[in-house]
Amino acid sequence: MSESAEKAKGTKERLLDSACRIFTEKGFRDTTVAEICEDAEANIAAVNYHFGSKEELYREVWRRALEANELAYAISEEDSSAPKSWLKAHIRNRVLSIFDSSEAGWFPRLMERGMANPSEIDEELKKEVLAPRIRESERQIKKLLGERASEQHVRCCVINIVSLYAFLNLGKMARERLVSHTEAGP
Repeated sequence: MSESAEKAKGTKERLLDSACRIFTEKGFRDTTVAEICEDAEANIAAVNYHFGSKEELYREVWRRALEANELAYAISEEDSSAPKSWLKAHIRNRVLSIFDSSEAGWFPRLMERGMANPSEIDEELKKEVLAPRIRESERQIKKLLGERASEQHVRCCVINIVSLYAFLNLGKMARERLVSHTEAGP
């Protein structure tokens, strides 16, 4: 986007764009309202005016990131029709989104930052946002395993799948830090 087009955006949208970039790079704890406002070329009071607080701005970033992710990585109706197809598409989409450098990849990066340096709001948002997705995974796994599968068995399968995403995400973050550290020199 050109500089003049960027300035033509409203303050609220510029704040949200800047917050998305900075929160995905640094996480909630290590991001300040001042740096978001500086990046957005906005008055520091604009965050409170438009969002009420840093926490509410962060919630809006999560909503926006999740929406972009779900649009880019929606599971087709065809894949939703059978548990095995759903699981295959779900795993494929989650892995692809982890390595997506566009806005569609913001959500896994927010998750990655929230796992590496969790704050209270990260924990709250994980419960609020991820709980329905975990329930859908449990429902699909239950259908795949059959009615005789115990709840514990289903939960263990879901935890195993989710832990693979976490491992990929944290591993990616560690590799990025190692590369940036070695490029910076001694």
